[in-house]
Amino acid sequence: MQFYFIRHAQSINNALWAETGSDEGRSEDPELTDLGREQARRLGEYLVKTPRLVSLNGARPTEDPWPVFTHLYCSLMVRAVETASIIGQTLDMPVYPWLEVFETGGIFTEDPTTGERTGGPGKTRAFFAENFPQLVIPENQWEEGWWNRDFERREERVPRAQRFLQDLLERHGDTKDRVAIVSHGTFYNHFMRAAMNIPEGDDTWFAIYNTGVTRLDFHHSGVGLFFTNMMEHLPVELIT
Repeated sequence: MQFYFIRHAQSINNALWAETGSDEGRSEDPELTDLGREQARRLGEYLVKTPRLVSLNGARPTEDPWPVFTHLYCSLMVRAVETASIIGQTLDMPVYPWLEVFETGGIFTEDPTTGERTGGPGKTRAFFAENFPQLVIPENQWEEGWWNRDFERREERVPRAQRFLQDLLERHGDTKDRVAIVSHGTFYNHFMRAAMNIPEGDDTWFAIYNTGVTRLDFHHSGVGLFFTNMMEHLPVELIT
C-alpha cells in the first residue's frame, strides 16, 4: 500500500492564529479561507498534471505521473471535508469519511472565563449532503451530528492514532492500493509516531503545512518513508 497523508488547507482558525497568535474567537468547526480553497485547488491540479521522480523499494528512479489514488478519505471536520472535496472533484473520484482521523480534541467550544471545553454535535447528514455531494454518506447516520460526545481527553489520542493505523493496515495493508486521507496537523504527529514506532513523549515534531503531503509505503517487511510535507504544488506566497 502507498499511503498519502494530506493536511487540510488553511482554515479560518489557522488564519486567526497566524494573525493574532490566539484562539480567541475560534470556530468549533471552521471552513476554509479563500486562500485555503486556492491551496486545495492547486494541489488537485498538481496531482493530475505533474510528473515526479518515483522510486519503489530502492529501484532506480523513473519519471512517472502521480499515481491515481484508489481511495480518498477524510476527517468529518469541515476543513478536511472541504479540502478533500475540492481534490476529489479535480480527480473525479468520491470522498469517504473516516471517523477516527479528526483533530485532537474533537468538536468543542471553550468557555473564555473558565477554560472549560464542551463537546458539540458536529455537522449533520443534511449539512454534508447539501454542501459536499462528493462525500459518500452512510445511510441513517449523523442525523443529529457526527460528534455528539465530550471533548477528547489527552489520554485518548495516542490509542486513537494506533487504532487508526491498525484499521488502515487491515483494510489496505496487504494490497497495491494507493490511499490518500485528508486530516489534521496534530493528529498527523500521533499517527507518524505510531507508524514509525517513535515513542510518545519525546521532542520529535513532524511539521506539515496546509495541504502538505507525506507518503509512506507499507509492505510485508515494514514501512518506508518516501517524503514528508511535500509542498511543490504551491508558490512560497501561498504556503501557510
